[in-house]
Amino acid sequence: MRCPFCAEDVKDEAVLCHYCRADLTMARWVADALRTRDEDIAALKRDLVALQNPAPAPEAAPHRWGISHAPIAVLLAVAFLVPFIGLLVAHYIIVMALDWPVIVLRIVSIAVPLLFAMLTPGLMRLGAAGLMALAICLGVISVLAMSAVVAARAHIPVLPSYPQEWREDIEYAISIALALLTGALVHHAFVELRHVTRQISNAEIEPGDLRKRIARVFPHAELISTIFSVAMPVITGVAAIYTGIRSFVH
Repeated sequence: MRCPFCAEDVKDEAVLCHYCRADLTMARWVADALRTRDEDIAALKRDLVALQNPAPAPEAAPHRWGISHAPIAVLLAVAFLVPFIGLLVAHYIIVMALDWPVIVLRIVSIAVPLLFAMLTPGLMRLGAAGLMALAICLGVISVLAMSAVVAARAHIPVLPSYPQEWREDIEYAISIALALLTGALVHHAFVELRHVTRQISNAEIEPGDLRKRIARVFPHAELISTIFSVAMPVITGVAAIYTGIRSFVH
């Protein structure tokens, strides 16, 4: 500490100044009191600043709603029940109520799961095996349910009696399954193409040189994967239409 009388530096433990022999007891008490006051004032200033500028509350994580973020069990239930009910309603209206030709039912049976899957995000979360199993179950159970409705009304067996009927029912179930797969693949292809378009548009290459943009953004493996994602729904869609109406064409 510094002696308040002669301004010389003395030890903090000293009670008398080594130079002027002044009593430092009271001076030390005053210095300690002033130091404590300064610390209290600094703490009060910090508290005042904190009150005037409160820290922003942490933002809560946004809640995600919709089928694309639903649990897998809910996604499976919705992805099966909605097209299944739609197919049964279409079957009742076309066959029972309006008595239209069966080919109309086959076309509608392709359109219902196709449009549902195209408009439903999140189906690709099921994975290839899960989506395939869902499509097969939808096709088989839908055909069995339609056959059960017809059998209850016409008093005939639910299961086919002849090989040709078996083949037609199997092709019918395959067309429904392929339609659902096609819709899911089309939705996935649109997502991929939108991602591709965004990346190409953000590439820092001359606007007219599209080949350089694609080569800059995508390695060959990813480009092939994107092309495959776009081509697959075309293949499955053609297969769904062919299996659905083959018996009426031949």
